[in-house]
Amino acid sequence: MSLHPEILAAIRRALEEDLGSRGDATSDSIIPPEAEITARIVAKQDGIVAGLDVAAAVFREMNVAIRCIPRVEEGQSVRSGDLLAEVGGPARAVLAAERTAL
Repeated sequence: MSLHPEILAAIRRALEEDLGSRGDATSDSIIPPEAEITARIVAKQDGIVAGLDVAAAVFREMNVAIRCIPRVEEGQSVRSGDLLAEVGGPARAVLAAERTAL
């Protein structure tokens, strides 16, 4: 799904605000540059899914090598603990983007 250019611009601004020009200093100092990671986005409470396409765009904007695979549909009801998406790719990039994506 392609997002409106204004949403993409907002994503870029949010990443810049969160990371600035220095990036994620903690991840950069303790995680090797070649490290890969697989993560799961899990519902913390019952609800209706919204915004997975935006979360995926945040990860893509951070690094095109990040894969964000939705495991539920937009608008779907979920229960606490349900798997919403799986994310994988360069560990530093995934961890740097996760605050903004979530």
